[in-house]
Amino acid sequence: MKHTIRKSLTSLLATVMLSSMPAFTDAAVITVTTGTGTNHTGANDLVKTGTGVYTLTGTGNTYTGTTTINGGTLRIANENGLTKTSQIIVNSGSVLDLAGKNALAFTYNTPYITLNGGSIISTADGNHINLGNLTSNGGDISSTVKPSNLGNFLLGGEIHVTQDTLIDCQMILIRTNANGINGKAGNFIVDPGKTLTINAEINFSDLNGRDSWDISGGGTIKMLKPTRSTLNGEKINISGEGTTLDLCADNVLNYDGNSHCTITLADGGRLNYSKAGSHANLGYVVFDGGSIEAVDAEGNQVTPSDYGNYIANCKWTVLSDSSINARVIFRGTTNTAGEVEVAPDATLTWGGTVNFKSNWFGGDSDIKISGGGTVIVPAGATMTGAVQGKSEIILSDAGTKLVYGDGGTSGSWNAQMTLNPGTVFESNRSAVGDNYKFDVYGRGGTISNVGTCEVGFGFGVFTHAAENGEYEAGLTFTGTKPMKILAEKLEGDGNVIVTGESAQLKLLGNNSKFTSDFIVRDGGTVNVVTADAFGTGTLVFDGGTLTNTGAQPSGWSIMNSGQQDFHLNAPVEVRSTGTVNPTGRTIVFANSLTGTGTLTKIGGNQLQFAGDNTAFAGKITSTSGWMVFHGAQSTSALARYGSESNGICFAPSVDDPTHVFKIGMLENSNKGSEFRVGSASTGQKIANAYLEIGGSDMSGTFAGKLLDYGNNGVNAVVHTEKVGTGTWTITGEHSTSGVYTVSGGKLQIGDGTATGNLGDKVRTVGHIKGFTYTDTDTIPTLMGGFVLNEGG
Repeated sequence: MKHTIRKSLTSLLATVMLSSMPAFTDAAVITVTTGTGTNHTGANDLVKTGTGVYTLTGTGNTYTGTTTINGGTLRIANENGLTKTSQIIVNSGSVLDLAGKNALAFTYNTPYITLNGGSIISTADGNHINLGNLTSNGGDISSTVKPSNLGNFLLGGEIHVTQDTLIDCQMILIRTNANGINGKAGNFIVDPGKTLTINAEINFSDLNGRDSWDISGGGTIKMLKPTRSTLNGEKINISGEGTTLDLCADNVLNYDGNSHCTITLADGGRLNYSKAGSHANLGYVVFDGGSIEAVDAEGNQVTPSDYGNYIANCKWTVLSDSSINARVIFRGTTNTAGEVEVAPDATLTWGGTVNFKSNWFGGDSDIKISGGGTVIVPAGATMTGAVQGKSEIILSDAGTKLVYGDGGTSGSWNAQMTLNPGTVFESNRSAVGDNYKFDVYGRGGTISNVGTCEVGFGFGVFTHAAENGEYEAGLTFTGTKPMKILAEKLEGDGNVIVTGESAQLKLLGNNSKFTSDFIVRDGGTVNVVTADAFGTGTLVFDGGTLTNTGAQPSGWSIMNSGQQDFHLNAPVEVRSTGTVNPTGRTIVFANSLTGTGTLTKIGGNQLQFAGDNTAFAGKITSTSGWMVFHGAQSTSALARYGSESNGICFAPSVDDPTHVFKIGMLENSNKGSEFRVGSASTGQKIANAYLEIGGSDMSGTFAGKLLDYGNNGVNAVVHTEKVGTGTWTITGEHSTSGVYTVSGGKLQIGDGTATGNLGDKVRTVGHIKGFTYTDTDTIPTLMGGFVLNEGG
């Protein structure tokens, strides 16, 4: 055995060669090569050199300086064999052999270790070695012997890896109890671009119950063996840009019921699965700016098992923008599997494939998205294994949004969907090869299309009424591009709203099972092609538009060259404002019209009214084309009527003095607009037609032309009566042949600026009560040469 002692006594340096095992207590540096030492004490450093083995035996080696191994092997033979040294440095090519149980004492007071390319081995068969704070500048920690029930190594301090490092043994314990070294127990720091490979089962069964593994630094930790620990309260925290925990074994975090630890991915931290044809079970996952992936060393997507790259067994929570790029299946047999809670203002981008096939586990593989945040299913993300009526996506909590696509040609999960109050399903696609093939259940949710293409719904769209009034509509449609619903796919007792300046919903057929209000609001447009597109529900205008591009004919026509028209059988309510644009065929409102708002017709084709509209108390006008009112019941004494375009035709159904078009006010400003009275809606000859103006005591100015009109070669004679207490001012040129009667209020010819003319065809003026005019000198001209009997 050789020892070398170097001692500084003033300027004297002495070297002593030893061949026995004495105690050295007064040397500053002890240099050893081979042999055995038992009682190295004092504030001394120990340096191991050479290629041989030097063994420290017993518990008397209590020196407090640094232990440096520059060559060969330093062997610690006994329990607590080296406990007081301040640090151990294991340089390249050298070995620290820990042969005794707890050779470096317990986890809370073990010496600091630095690996500089060297090795730490445990030869303590059936026992374990405690390691505290350790920095690895390259090297390995290994054991080939049987561990204790805790492991070959118990890691109780901070592990800092600056160069690639290997841990290779049967089992290690990440000891993170509160008594760990300097409170850093469980901290693993791996520098960017570097890898710590753990070819050992990781035991998370910390006897002190803290069980937290904190991984940071920007590098990678590879787990090559599965754990057998039952994971319930353990925590694995992965944080920092590029920091990666790479799972490299099948069921590496144990099986489904035993894998319920919490993994937190923060600030760029990554969880990766790199084993092809296999999968890992995950418990609770918290996303706080991190990601889940499944790629190999070259960055290529890894082929999953039949289940996926990951099996999700518990609830996942998203606190800030994060992503998933892997194939995931939700285990239907656990209570919280499939729950994804996304915080408001947070976005989870979910690439890869979601596997909904639930019969492997005997339960429904639903995804329940909540929390008020956003989940994006980008281009390339797909779904497999969904069973209609069983696999379901459920959105809850106001603000929660699920987005299919990110502007590309793909990205969707074709499983049925339930939209609860305040939630949004958004489509953002540049192309859709076919209609979305899943049922949608609306319970207060919204569907939006913000992509660059039209999207359609080929399966059921079901709307549900609120039980306690907590929402207005079962479904709301909005967005910037059109959507469509196929025939007989819309049904339910909940309202539908189409809203937004660019929002458009096309109903491509009848929907006999829809029974509620269909509301077009704030610039939204509904486009219909069949008579019963709204089922037995009501069309409600609240700032929106109705059009009928490509509408199918469904009934008779008038003033339309015999062409069959499109009849809308739904009742119509004008709640605020509404626009009708008959672009396909003439639209006929065949049912009742109610409401107090303003309805405006645009477009070249006609808008016709044939229902009972006597309760309507709003205004009807047009900016282009004709409007036709069929029968006296189609107008209301509570409403205003006007046209700034071609005009209006009032078409009586019978020749009868009691068949009177009662109108609150007839008014407009375009002198070229014609208001024709007398063309029969039933095709028979009408000799006399009757108007009553001024209902509800309304006043107004009328600049249009009031004309006798008819069909079959006969024009009706129009008789006009002014009623109510208001004033009807005529500033246009009329051409009727009937009687003008003022039964109430005032009939005023001209307004002081514009002149009016009742025409030279007036046969009888009769007794006019309350008649006034603005210029007595022009009465003969204004009245076509007739002198009126003013007064009673």
